[in-house]
Amino acid sequence: MHAPSVRQAVDNLLHNALRFSPEGGSVTVTLAPSGERVSLAVADEGPGIAEAEREAVFEPFHRTRGQQGPGTGLGLTIVREIARRHGGTARVAPSGPGATVVLELGRRLESPPALD
Repeated sequence: MHAPSVRQAVDNLLHNALRFSPEGGSVTVTLAPSGERVSLAVADEGPGIAEAEREAVFEPFHRTRGQQGPGTGLGLTIVREIARRHGGTARVAPSGPGATVVLELGRRLESPPALD
C-alpha cells in the first residue's frame, strides 16, 4: 500500500467532515477489517449528501447544492482515484443526519501504479 496517497485520501475525508459538521458537532471514524479488505468510514453531522448526488460528488469540480465557502470540488475525486489505484472503492453510504463516506482498500496490495 502506498502510505502517502492513502494518508492524502484520509486527510481529504477528514477535512470534508470537519468542514461540513456544525460547530460542536462530531466526526466519527470507523476502521473495519474484513478478510483481505479494510473499510474506513468517516461520518459527520453536517447537512448530508442527497441520494441523487452520491455519485456526482466524486466527479471533478462537483459541489453539492447549496455548498458555499472555499473548496474546488476535487477532494472526493482524489479519494476515489486513490481507492481505485489501490484496488478499492470510495462511496457515500446511506446514513442518518450528516454524511458517511467509506473508503475501502485491499489490505495486502503492493504500491499502486504511479499517478499520470
